[in-house]
Amino acid sequence: QILKVVPNHVVGQYLKAEGLLLKNQIDDARLLFGKAAAAERDALYFDGLGRANETKANASKEVKYQQQALDAYKTATQIDPKLISPYAGMGRIYMQRNDYKAAIEPLLVANKADGSNAEILLMVGTAFYYQKDTGQAANAIRWLKDSVALKPNADAYYFLGILHGEANQGPTAVDYLGKAKKIAFDEETKL
Repeated sequence: QILKVVPNHVVGQYLKAEGLLLKNQIDDARLLFGKAAAAERDALYFDGLGRANETKANASKEVKYQQQALDAYKTATQIDPKLISPYAGMGRIYMQRNDYKAAIEPLLVANKADGSNAEILLMVGTAFYYQKDTGQAANAIRWLKDSVALKPNADAYYFLGILHGEANQGPTAVDYLGKAKKIAFDEETKL
């Protein structure tokens, strides 16, 4: 409605871009988020631009959009360090790049603000899992257990099974791997 009254209103562009992103009209959303961010340096606009670029990167598999998303998320955190969404976005991008060490810091910031987000807990645990050779196995176990306590997840149970197996805790490993298999099977049969 704002854009009908004032066609180039920044808030209207931002809100329209949010709607377009929900409708999976990614390129149009990227354009409007970009216009809003260029017109007014607001963390929400850059976060939206980051989410739109991240969605584009996931859909197209083009790395340049990952970098654009990362740049937008970083700008959003510089403008408003209390806005949590861009930290989670940076963590997701680093995880997709298999840069697990870089993923941890922004994910810990996001977790500090929202300790009940199972997705963030899973990403932190996974990042520590892939650094287990550097002594991070105990951290991985802690974060993965916290994740499955909130929302059971096949990947988390699988990693827990592997970690416990490597620690010569066979029965615990078998239990976790069984849970991973059951969840994965249940998810497959839903498709």
